[in-house]
Amino acid sequence: MNRLLFYLLIFLFVSTSSGQSPKLIENPSKKYVIKGHVYDSTTIIGLESVSVFVKNHMNHICLTNKNGYFELKLPIKYAKKNFSIVFAYVGYERCTLKVENKKEILNTELKIYLHQQTIDENEEIIIGYHSN
Repeated sequence: MNRLLFYLLIFLFVSTSSGQSPKLIENPSKKYVIKGHVYDSTTIIGLESVSVFVKNHMNHICLTNKNGYFELKLPIKYAKKNFSIVFAYVGYERCTLKVENKKEILNTELKIYLHQQTIDENEEIIIGYHSN
């Protein structure tokens, strides 16, 4: 017991005498949550597996559920800055939403309507496969 107390005191002494002030560590349980639904603009049916992410930050991403519902959980630092959210789904045009009024978006459930992509009749689509 005395040995444990001795090591604890040494650890405290070394960590406080390093000359650096302690850094504030962000609490990972506090999140900035943006939620809502993503729908097909024609049928008004919820779209499943739509990618919802912060533009230029692919490590903050979620997918919609079978009803088109999503909850994008971001670090609390996003509550203090402007950013854009991207909604992407195969066969649909991407939608980008600028987030600037933080309080208003937290109290609102977003409703996003994606438009199906139109393909020009003369446009060719090439699909490539690679095998060893």
